[in-house]
Amino acid sequence: MNKATRERNALPKSFVTLTLLALLSGCAKTPEPAPIAIGKLCESWRHKTIKKADKLTEESAAMIEGDNKARVEWQCEYGENRAKG
Repeated sequence: MNKATRERNALPKSFVTLTLLALLSGCAKTPEPAPIAIGKLCESWRHKTIKKADKLTEESAAMIEGDNKARVEWQCEYGENRAKG
């Protein structure tokens, strides 16, 4: 088989391969997220504390405080490593 014939045959093979990949990837399903027990979440995502001896920038302190406040949205008790209630 000469070079021109190989190049002519390569295009349809590539097209078929790409088409099959596109069709197969469209059929893949994303698994449902696993449920998380709120109590376990609050124990593992611990409240961060800052001591007077810590040397932080305002930005770092704000990030830590933002993380602590975000825990409340996930039903964690503010300042504690447990769920609300």
